[in-house]
Amino acid sequence: MPSKRPIPSMRFYAAAVMLSAVAGLTACVPAPIVRHEGASVPQQGYGGARERIGDIDFWTHGSPPGEYRVIGYTTVESQDDLIGRRILLSRVAAQVRRAGGNAAIRISETSKPSIAYQAGGVSRIENRRIVEIAIIQYRD
Repeated sequence: MPSKRPIPSMRFYAAAVMLSAVAGLTACVPAPIVRHEGASVPQQGYGGARERIGDIDFWTHGSPPGEYRVIGYTTVESQDDLIGRRILLSRVAAQVRRAGGNAAIRISETSKPSIAYQAGGVSRIENRRIVEIAIIQYRD
């Protein structure tokens, strides 16, 4: 005789959907931009690798050739997959524009697992990519 597993109620599914929606919305809220404090001393970069997002440069390795100054710092987060990478780049650009900068320099990048949602006893785990950046302005 097959075992009868209780069927989750509609209320349970509604709660799971709401929890997923809230988790998704909190990932869209940008982290605060922390302003750089101290002397605004120009720094000299020596080049590296960059990705261009519209009018914003994202220096993934190294720093821009020439002089620049750091104006702030923030953290950007997205899913750790191909689509998440594109989302991450657009979030970096949005944060740089919001702070009045021209570019970002990656300080660090980590990945952590997180539970995306849990329904019917099944959890879906996804990796989150977390990137700390310095927001900079180029010196003319």
